[in-house]
Amino acid sequence: MIILLSLGTILLAVSGLAYDGPVSASFRQSVAQAADQALEEWLAKIPNGQEAGYGFSGRAEFKRAAAGAPIRMATISPGSVAADSGPDSAPLELLDVWRVPVLIDGRYVALLTVDCAGGSCKVVEIGAARLARELDDFMRQGIVAGPGEQAFLLRIFQLHSDLLLVSANPGKPGAGRIYPLQSARMFLRLGTRATIDWRRLIEILDSQFKAMAEHPRGVRP
Repeated sequence: MIILLSLGTILLAVSGLAYDGPVSASFRQSVAQAADQALEEWLAKIPNGQEAGYGFSGRAEFKRAAAGAPIRMATISPGSVAADSGPDSAPLELLDVWRVPVLIDGRYVALLTVDCAGGSCKVVEIGAARLARELDDFMRQGIVAGPGEQAFLLRIFQLHSDLLLVSANPGKPGAGRIYPLQSARMFLRLGTRATIDWRRLIEILDSQFKAMAEHPRGVRP
């Protein structure tokens, strides 16, 4: 059984606001600390014989596991896309949910989900081995947040799509770098492109959201 974060759980953690400023280093440390303290407990919850589904070769690896740097989740809703008025507007909605990589010898093998709703952080799930491997690939390609930058896992729930946003000013996401992950390349029909411009992403989302509204059963042309 892979322990996954449900759409409903994440949507309950939506801040309800557009970008609300940078997160303090102390709060980010609280997220990391919550993940580190709960790591052993959540590794123990992985059923015997199912370690591979969580990214591990076996339970012996658990002793070498460590929590990595937290990545905050964000989203873009149909309403914010419809209200978007230009490349410098901010339809980015931050979530009170973070993904923290589980590292084995420096490799991302799984992700812990940390819920910080209400300002108190706790681990609620473990899993997403495939996503962890993909993020690890980005790290090994040198696609990381530099000095003054932040990385966000941008999830478009309605379109089952993930992208990585790296920006020094998430209040103006158009100034950042956006890397589509495999799910976004597939569901947003981006092909093999390695990056996408914010304006182009908004155009694609607007088209897809309108198609979904016209075909409520999920049938898209």
